Amino acid sequence: MSNTEPTDQMENVVFLQSEVKDPYAQYEKMLREHPVYFDPVNKLWAIHRSHDCQSVLNTATAYVPKSSLAFSNESEEVKYIISHLVRLSNPPHHTSARKATTDLMMHWSKPDTSNLLHYLIGEPRKPVCMDWVNDICRKLPAFALLKGFNFPCNEIEAILPEIESLVKMTLPSRTELQNKEVNQSVAAVLNSIHSFVLRTFKVKEEEETLHLYSANLIGLLIQSYDAGRGLLSNALLQLAKNHPSKKDIDYIERVVKETLRFDPPVHHTCRVLTESMLLQNQLLPTGENVLLVLAAANRDPEQFNDPSAFNPLRTEMPRYLTYGAGIHQCMAEHFSIHLTTTALSYLYTRYDHIEIGETEIQYEAKTNVRLPVRINILVT
Repeated sequence: MSNTEPTDQMENVVFLQSEVKDPYAQYEKMLREHPVYFDPVNKLWAIHRSHDCQSVLNTATAYVPKSSLAFSNESEEVKYIISHLVRLSNPPHHTSARKATTDLMMHWSKPDTSNLLHYLIGEPRKPVCMDWVNDICRKLPAFALLKGFNFPCNEIEAILPEIESLVKMTLPSRTELQNKEVNQSVAAVLNSIHSFVLRTFKVKEEEETLHLYSANLIGLLIQSYDAGRGLLSNALLQLAKNHPSKKDIDYIERVVKETLRFDPPVHHTCRVLTESMLLQNQLLPTGENVLLVLAAANRDPEQFNDPSAFNPLRTEMPRYLTYGAGIHQCMAEHFSIHLTTTALSYLYTRYDHIEIGETEIQYEAKTNVRLPVRINILVT
């Protein structure tokens, strides 16, 4: 059977996670039958095997696609930020954006996660009912970033409500209303962001460094919002489902890392080829769009023993691709693993029993990330 021959039920590899109960069954079929597959609906190549995904991610000739959309009411500040984000930039500009992000993270210190959760949850009391996603996961990653950068409390409280709007800056398409919302949120946070960069890096207001570093600090907040809440949510579900009595922090960290392989928040990313590539004896021409199905690669049987089993005690742990690879590998890996591990450790050591209220988890209507809409929990 040809790698590019259509499957019986799946020609469109880009689907809403809200509409698919088990995407991993589809990924398993594509891994087995069509590891390199041309999707005629979206006119792109879908790559599923780990080795092939790594080949694309590690080549300097696979670029992050650029949006061709233009908005009449997009502010100059928003245009600058989008064009200088490390996650969206390509060589040669990528080098300076990555250095800015590296420098920023070198000035970040780990805050006490228990204090952050105490602030979000409130005074210790039992029992406690909460929506883990909306009460905690949407707030904690950005909260931890800003606290670790030593932002004043009043600035943190002003910035956090703007994060959801800032995220819309990186949507592949936006309405003019959404674009206006992005403009307003950038205007609301930029003075605080500029102040942090000025006092931390001792730059002058007219220097390019101020704008470049500010743009990528906003980029860190944006990236923390979806991926951060997804890992916090999915890891809690796996911990509650598989090992509800385990409280050892080292074991919890293993659960978090196995969740990143088994049920990651980010399912795929895109590249455009500036040179042709040969994968699985299939030539992908220059200019083609490529969908790297990272969630499928993380369950590649050529890389992982018994890949469909959740096993935090694996003795072998080949590199999962949840954070990508190559020049665009996400720099927040250690941050997100530490934050999720310490947050879940707080939850499981502070409370004796954690009960998940949902009988079936509903997911947001997004294509590239699998994010629970809500997780109601009762802790006693």
